[in-house]
Amino acid sequence: RVMDINVVGAFQVLQACAKNMAAHGGGAIVQTGSVAGLRGTPTMGAYVASKAAIHGLTMTASKDLAPHNIRVNTVMPALIGPSSGFMWKRQNELHAASGSPYFDRDPAVVAAKKIGGVPLKRLGEVEEVVEAV
Repeated sequence: RVMDINVVGAFQVLQACAKNMAAHGGGAIVQTGSVAGLRGTPTMGAYVASKAAIHGLTMTASKDLAPHNIRVNTVMPALIGPSSGFMWKRQNELHAASGSPYFDRDPAVVAAKKIGGVPLKRLGEVEEVVEAV
């Protein structure tokens, strides 16, 4: 399911956009990847593989579509908040419960260690990702 949504879905959208853009003189396509696809994240194999696939798809599509004046890039956010959000809390709970030696058993400690590894010592904001595009 993760691969169908994150890879097959992205590929189908890319194809449709590229066809239309090629017919109209070019354009720009920005896909959504993740830093996880570059560095790997324990216990998230399908997600990591799907985001690595997006990176590879982008590199290939950028070369294939350049002759049609179409740029293809990927924005690769890392830890995005808010810290009060369901997804952030749930991911930390799942990591803590995973039994992985890479994660503490306390979700609060998992969260603190993740944020501690970020240079700005905070979660990124959705608006920051949008502004990058």
